[in-house]
Amino acid sequence: MVTHDQEEAMSLSDRIAVMHEGRIEQIGTPNEIYEHPQTPFVADFIGDTNLFTGQVEAVDQTSQLIVTETGLKIEAYPKQHTQTPPNSDIQVGDAVVVSVRPEKISLNSYPVSGAVNCFEGRVINTMYLGTHLQYIVQLISGEQLTVQQSKTNEAITDGDTPIYVCWQPTDCLALSKQN
Repeated sequence: MVTHDQEEAMSLSDRIAVMHEGRIEQIGTPNEIYEHPQTPFVADFIGDTNLFTGQVEAVDQTSQLIVTETGLKIEAYPKQHTQTPPNSDIQVGDAVVVSVRPEKISLNSYPVSGAVNCFEGRVINTMYLGTHLQYIVQLISGEQLTVQQSKTNEAITDGDTPIYVCWQPTDCLALSKQN
């Protein structure tokens, strides 16, 4: 079946092939495509995501440190899954795109002590989406992020109050821009 409806593809398919400009970008189960995109295009095409462009500053067997164009330092831990990790060949100096899904980001009133990937910003927009709240957060560095949280949390509406967005290094993925 061929479809451009992502929701239909994700809910009805056992396997998905994502194509871009006439070539296959990735083939996998809906979960593999969503949780482990192999290219920046697939990460952006399937579901909502926040993308940061940067350069790899350090890499070891367990983590990668990426510095964005605006100076944010993002730590990523490669996810382990059945396929070869798409980011296993990333080296120091490589240009990458870091993908962080909106539902993986938490909002906090204070910086999380000792946390990596915790950045100050301000809420600039709040939307109610079914069972979730969606926030647009402007970071001090200039990037805008989309954050989704359950409606069970109290809505944050004061755009003048500092807010901290945080995510785990396992909840982001560095993808090579060369793909």
